Amino acid sequence: MPTTYEPCGTDVTDLITEVMRTQHAELAQYSTRISAVFATRDSKKHGHMVALKARGFPIAAKIQITALADRARGEADAKLTIDSYAWNNLPPGQRRALIDHELEHLELRPTTKGENTDDLGRPRLGIQTHDWELTGFEAVVARNGENALEAIAMHRFAADYGTQSSFAFPGEEAHAGRESTVGVVVRAIGITYPGAAGFP
Repeated sequence: MPTTYEPCGTDVTDLITEVMRTQHAELAQYSTRISAVFATRDSKKHGHMVALKARGFPIAAKIQITALADRARGEADAKLTIDSYAWNNLPPGQRRALIDHELEHLELRPTTKGENTDDLGRPRLGIQTHDWELTGFEAVVARNGENALEAIAMHRFAADYGTQSSFAFPGEEAHAGRESTVGVVVRAIGITYPGAAGFP
């Protein structure tokens, strides 16, 4: 079955508004408008399954800046697409963190004159890239060792952000032997969400 789309409900749009207000003051200051839809894919064989992928890997959501011409037609400033399979498998705290992550991608891009709005009086937005992205092949590291670009990237990540035994989140103590979220990322060389692994 092809991927289908439907508008998110008020529970999602209200959460977007709240996270923007509390965590992304600049976006809220310019009343940035976000349209949100769920992407859904079902099959007779597998049932409800992953709908969104990037470079072959499941992703929980993606956000895009709306073109100026489409803004002029009344569309929102940015378009958020959420994988409904991922959303249904995330607890409330992780749903909030996912929204926070996607909004973090949006940043104001002022003109050389310092203007933060475009010809329509809407916020001038740009996409902010991730602080880190770890990808690679385990087999390449096994064959090439320290010469593999994957291994070099992982060592740089560990140097910049710490290892799984030393990386702690706010309000959380680091304990040797306990694998943190970052440890999982380093081990898996990628970020996914509960239930995604092994799905077609």
